[in-house]
Amino acid sequence: MLNITDPLSPSAAGCFSEWGWISDAQCITYDGPDVDHLNSEICFVSYLYGFAAVDVTDKSNPEVLSFLGEAFFNNIEQGWLTEDKRYFLLGDRGSDGLLRTYMVDVTNLDNIGVADTYESSVSGFHSNMFVVGNYVYQGNHRGGLRILDLSNVSDGVLVEVGYFDTTPTLSGSTQDGVWGVYPFYNSGIVILGSADEGLFIVRATEITTMLSIAPSSYPFMFVPSLIPSNTPTAPDPGVCSNNVAGIYPCMNINLHGFLDSDQLSGSANNTLNDLWGWTDPVSNMEYALVGLNDGTAFVNITVPESPSYLGFLESHNNLISVWRDIKTYGNFAYIVADVEDHGMQIFDLTELRAISNTPVMFNESAHFEVNTEGARKQGEMDVDLSRFYDQADLVGVHVMKRDGSTEGYVHNIAINEESGFAYLIGSSNCGGGLYMLNITDPLSPSAAGCFSEWGWISDAQCITYDGPDVDHLNSEICFVSYLYGFAAVDVTDKSNPEVLSFLGEAFFNNIEQGWLTEDKRYFLLGDRGSDGLLRTYMVDVTNLDNIGVADTYESSVSGFHSNMFVVGNYVYQGNHRGGLRILDLSNVSDGVLVEVGYFDTTPTLSGSTQDGVWGVYPFYNSGIVILGSADEGLFIVRATEITTMPSKAPSSYPFMFVPSPSLSPSSVPSLSPIDTTPTPLCRRKIGLSLINLLKDKLFHNGQLGV
Repeated sequence: MLNITDPLSPSAAGCFSEWGWISDAQCITYDGPDVDHLNSEICFVSYLYGFAAVDVTDKSNPEVLSFLGEAFFNNIEQGWLTEDKRYFLLGDRGSDGLLRTYMVDVTNLDNIGVADTYESSVSGFHSNMFVVGNYVYQGNHRGGLRILDLSNVSDGVLVEVGYFDTTPTLSGSTQDGVWGVYPFYNSGIVILGSADEGLFIVRATEITTMLSIAPSSYPFMFVPSLIPSNTPTAPDPGVCSNNVAGIYPCMNINLHGFLDSDQLSGSANNTLNDLWGWTDPVSNMEYALVGLNDGTAFVNITVPESPSYLGFLESHNNLISVWRDIKTYGNFAYIVADVEDHGMQIFDLTELRAISNTPVMFNESAHFEVNTEGARKQGEMDVDLSRFYDQADLVGVHVMKRDGSTEGYVHNIAINEESGFAYLIGSSNCGGGLYMLNITDPLSPSAAGCFSEWGWISDAQCITYDGPDVDHLNSEICFVSYLYGFAAVDVTDKSNPEVLSFLGEAFFNNIEQGWLTEDKRYFLLGDRGSDGLLRTYMVDVTNLDNIGVADTYESSVSGFHSNMFVVGNYVYQGNHRGGLRILDLSNVSDGVLVEVGYFDTTPTLSGSTQDGVWGVYPFYNSGIVILGSADEGLFIVRATEITTMPSKAPSSYPFMFVPSPSLSPSSVPSLSPIDTTPTPLCRRKIGLSLINLLKDKLFHNGQLGV
C-alpha cells in the first residue's frame, strides 16, 4: 500500500500479504449498506480461485472480513461493485470454457456469499469489467465487449443488451482480443484495447431493456431513439471543410444536428427567438429549451446527430410574442415573454425524463403573475419606454404603446443560481428595471425588491461576486445593459440596490447584452456601430466603482448582436444574420480578440435585422453548442480545431474544443449520423457503433495491454 497524496513522491504505507499473490482489487471508502463499516477503506480482492473483503483502514493491520474460497470458482480474473454496493460481480471462465458472471452478495461484509450466477453461451476468457449505472461492461478477450443490464440483479437476472466483437474470425479461450475496457467518460464513449488489432472507440446505442432514464451517473451510455417516425428529414450533419458545412459558411465549427422550425411548434407562429439549455443532474442527458413566438419546445440533444423533439409548452394564455426568454434554476425553467398578461411560466424539467408517445403537450407547473394582484413593487408606472420602442423599431417589430395599466410583460430574465434570486428585466414592474424575486422555493416565487433607478433595461448578468475587487467580494452584483448604457449594480440589499458605476450613451450605439470573462476582469458588450458593423466592447470591471471601456473589437461583419456567453477563454456570440462567432479571449487584457470560428445559419442573407441566430447556449459539458435561428430552426454544432487553441481545453469546460494537430479542417473525414443497421460485427437490433480505430502501429510492439 502506497500513499500517493503527493502524486510524484509515493510512500510505503503497509502490506496485506495474508493471501499471497492476488490478481486484482477494487478499493473504496465504503458507503454501502453495511453500517458497521461505513467510511472504512475496504478492498475487494480477487485471485485465481478466491475472493475476499478486506478492511485496509489501518494500513499496519489490514483485516480480512470474510472470503470465498476456490470451491466457489474456477478461474477468476477481476470484478467490480454495483453502484449501490450490494453486489460484487466477478468474471469467471467455467470448466466448460464458457463465460460466467458471479453475483456475490456483499451487503454484509462480514458474511459475503454467491447469490447467483449468469452463464453465457459464449466461449471466452474474462479480462476486465466495470459498472456504470445499471450496466456492466465486460471485456472478454475473444468474447469481445459484452454489456449486461443489472436492473434485476437482486433477482439473480442479468440480461445481455449489447456486444462488440473485435476479433470476428477468432474464438476460444485465449488472451488476445479485448483486454482493456474503459466506460467512465462523461461523453459516453467507451474505449477497448484489442491486443493485436488496436484501440477501438465505441458508443452504445439503443438498448431494448433501457430504463425510463439513462443510468444515473453516466447518462450517455445508452440513449433511447425517441424520434417520431414521421420526423421530417433534416440536413445531413457535416464537417466544416473549405469553410462550408453543407450549405452553411463556417470556420472550425461542425454541424451535428438540426431540427426545422416547423418541427418545433404546432402553429404557424413557429419563429424561434431565445433559447437555453438544461443538463439533467440525475442522468446527465442534455436538453435544449427553445423559445418560439407561441411557446417553448423541449428537445433531447444527448445524441446531437439525432435530436429528439419531446414536446411543447404553449405560451401563457396562448399569447404570441416576438421576445421570449428562458433561464433555469435547478430542475425548473422560468419562461417570460414581452407581451401583456403573460407573466412568468414555471416548468418542472424532470417531466422530460420519462415521457413516451412524443411529442407531448406540456402544462405549466406553476405561474407567477406580474401585476398588481401579484406582488407589484411600485404604483402607477411613469417610466420612459422610449428605449424599448427604439429597439422594437430597429428590429421591425410593431408594439402597442404602453401605460400604467399595461401589465404582465417581461422582456428578459436573469437568474443567480448561487443565491436563488431571479431578476425580471424590462417588465411592467419596477419601472422596467430589475424586479427581484426569491425563487429558493422554485414553484412559489416571492417579490424581494426593485431596481428602478434606470428605468427600462434590456438584459443583465447577476452573480455572487468573486472577482478582483476585494471591496465587493461575496456581494450580489448585477451587470445591467440597456440600449445605450451599462452599469454595475449592487443588489445584495434588495430593498436598497446601489449603482456602483456606469457608462452612458456617449460610449455606445446599440447595446443588447453582454457577459463577464471568467476571471471577472472584463465585461464584453455586443454593440452595432453606426456603420452597421458588429463591435465588441471590452469593459474593464476590475474596479466596480470605476468601470471603463478598455478597448473595442471591430468586426468586418454587418449584423445585429443578439446574445453572447463566455466559456473558458472563448466568447460565443450570436449575431442574427452575422451567425455564430467565436472569439479567443487569450489576449483580452491587451485589447486583442481573435475570431477563431464562425457558423452562418442564413447564408443567403446579410445585414442588420433580427432574424438569423437569436439564441446561443454553449454551457453543455459535452461541448455541444445550440443555436436558435429565427426562421430556420435549431442547429446543433461543435467547435473543432482552433488555431489559437491553448495547450489544453478551457479548464471549466474541457470538451469545448478538441485540437486535432494532425488534421486540418479540410482533411477531417465527413460526419454522418450513426448508422445502427446491423452489420457483420454488430448483428443485434441494438448494439454498439464503432466510432474510430487506431491501428497497432501506434503501440509498443504492436500489442495493447490494459
